[in-house]
Amino acid sequence: MMGIYKYILIILIVLSGRYLLLSQGQSTMLACQDSRVLHVADKSHAYNLGSEPRKALALADSFLLENPNLICPASVRIKASRAYAYERLYKYDEAIIIYNDLIELAKEEHFKDEEIDIYIALARVYEIINRPDLSKNFLDIIAKEFERYDNKDIESHYYVRLSSYHRIYDDKALAKEYAAKALKLGKESGRLGSIAGGNLLLGFLTEDFEESVAYLKECSKYCYLEGDYMGHLFQDLNIAKKYLLNGDHSTALRMLNSTHKEIESLAINEKNYYSTKSYHSELKASVFEALGEKDSQIVALKEVNRYNALFGNLTNQEKINQLILDNALKDEREKLGAAQKRNQRLNIGLLGLGLGLVSLAWLLWKNARNSRKIKEQSSTITSQLSEMQKLYNYQSTLLSEVHHRIKNNLQLIISLLTLQKTKLGNAVVADSFDTLSYRISSISLIHEQLYNLKEFEKVDAKLYVSDLVKNFTNLTMDRHIRFTTDINEIQLNLETMTPLGLIISELISNSIKNNAEKKDLQIELRLEAENETFLFNYLDNGKGYPEGEFKGNNSGIGFTIISSLARQLFADFKTFNNNGAGFTMSFEEKTVSPL
Repeated sequence: MMGIYKYILIILIVLSGRYLLLSQGQSTMLACQDSRVLHVADKSHAYNLGSEPRKALALADSFLLENPNLICPASVRIKASRAYAYERLYKYDEAIIIYNDLIELAKEEHFKDEEIDIYIALARVYEIINRPDLSKNFLDIIAKEFERYDNKDIESHYYVRLSSYHRIYDDKALAKEYAAKALKLGKESGRLGSIAGGNLLLGFLTEDFEESVAYLKECSKYCYLEGDYMGHLFQDLNIAKKYLLNGDHSTALRMLNSTHKEIESLAINEKNYYSTKSYHSELKASVFEALGEKDSQIVALKEVNRYNALFGNLTNQEKINQLILDNALKDEREKLGAAQKRNQRLNIGLLGLGLGLVSLAWLLWKNARNSRKIKEQSSTITSQLSEMQKLYNYQSTLLSEVHHRIKNNLQLIISLLTLQKTKLGNAVVADSFDTLSYRISSISLIHEQLYNLKEFEKVDAKLYVSDLVKNFTNLTMDRHIRFTTDINEIQLNLETMTPLGLIISELISNSIKNNAEKKDLQIELRLEAENETFLFNYLDNGKGYPEGEFKGNNSGIGFTIISSLARQLFADFKTFNNNGAGFTMSFEEKTVSPL
C-alpha cells in the first residue's frame, strides 16, 4: 500500500515541476518583447558586417551575462551573432561549437526560422574549411525542411549557399541557376545579403566581361547598403582583378589606389586586415608586371609575402575534426540512450512477471557483458580514428604547403628570368628566356591548382588548360591571339598532366614564334576521352611546319622536348599541315604506384 502512495507522490512532484517550468517559460517569452533584446541582436549583427567582430562579441557576451536564462528567437540570434563573430575572426572551431548547441536549443523551443538559419551558417562554415560532404549534408537537411515550410527571406539565403556549393564542388551551370533564384527571392523579400550574394555568384559565373563587372558592382553596392563594408571592399578588388585580366591595366591600378584608404580603415592586426592587404598587394604586383614596372612589382610581391606571414593559419583543423567526431559520437550516444530507455521499460515489465526472474537475470548479465565489449571496442576505434585523422590532417597541410611553395618558387624564377631578359637587351636571348618562362609557367599552374583546390591526386584538365590559355593571352596581348578550346571534363594525375601541360605550352610557344608577323593567329585545342584513351588535337592557322614536320626552335630543342615528353606518356603522336600547323596525340593516364 505504501508503494502506491510513493508513486502518487512522485507523479505530483513531476507535474508541479513541469508547471513551474512552463510558468517560468511564459515569463521569459514576455521579457523577450523588450525592445533592448531586438536592439542587441541587430547591433551585434551590424558590428559583424562592419568588420568589427570583437565589438559584436563584447556586446553579446555582456548582454547574455546579464540575462543568462533568457530563451527566445532574439536571444538565439544574439548567440548566433557570437558564432558569426568567431567566423569573422577565422576561429571556425569556436563557431561550430556554438552553432551545434544552438541547433539543439532551436529544436527544443521550435524556433524554426532560427534553426534553418543555423543550418545555413554551418553549411557556410564547412564550405569555407573545405568539407563539402558536411556542407552538402546541411543543405540537404534544409531542402527537406522547405518541403513543409515557406519563408522567401530564408529561402533566398539558402539558394546563395546552394549556388556557392555547386560553383566550387559540382555543376557551375546549376550554380548559375541557383544564384539567379537567390537574387530573385532576395529582391522579393528585401533581403540585402541575398541580393548581394546572388550578384556576387553571377559575377563569378558569367563569362562576358561587361556583364560580370555589372553584377560585381551591384554586389558591392548592396554590401555597402547592408553595412557589410568588408564585402563591399572585396568586390571592388574583384572588379579591379576583372579589369586586369581584361587588359585594362590603368583602370585596374586606379581602382586599387582608390581602395587603399578603405583597407587602412580596417582594424589593424586583425586577420581580415592582413588577408585584404595581401590580396590588394597581389593584384598590384600583377598590374605592375603587366605594365613592365619591375621594381614596383618586386616591392608589391614582398608585401604579399609579409602580409601572408602575418595572416598565419586560419583554422584549427585538428579541433574542427574532433568536433565532427564528437557530434558523430553524440548521435550514437543518443541512439544508445533511446535503446537504453527501451530496455528499461522492458525490464520494468519483466520485473512484474515473477515467473520470468531467472530469464531476466540472465538477459541483464548478457547485456552488461556485451555493453562492456562494445564500449571497449568503441573506445579503441575512437582512439584509432583520432590518431589517423591527426596524421591525415598533418600530411594534407604539409602537402598543401609544399605545392604552395613550389608555385611561389617557380613564379619567383619567372620574375627573375623576366628581369634578366630586360637587362640583356639581346632579342635572341630574350626570346629564349620567354620560351623558358612559358615552360616553367605551365608547371607552376599545376601546383597552383593543386594548392587552390586542395585535391592532390588529380588535376582538372579543363581548368588547367583554361588557366594556361589565359596565361598566354595575358603575355601576348599585343598579338590578339584567339584560342578555341574544347576540353572534356577529365581528371588526370600529376604524372600525366605535367608532361601534357609542357607539350601544350611548347606547341603554343612554337605557333607564336613561327608566325610572329601574323596578327590574327588562331589556335585550336581539343582533348577528349574514348574509354581509357585520351585524344589530344592541336591546330593553328599559321604557315605550318616545313615539309609537315615539327622541328621547334633553337635547333630542334622544341621537337626533342615534345618527343621526350610523349615517350614519358607512352603516347603516339604525329605532326601535319592543314591550313596551318597540326599536332595529334593519343595516350593513356600513367599508372602511379601506391606509396
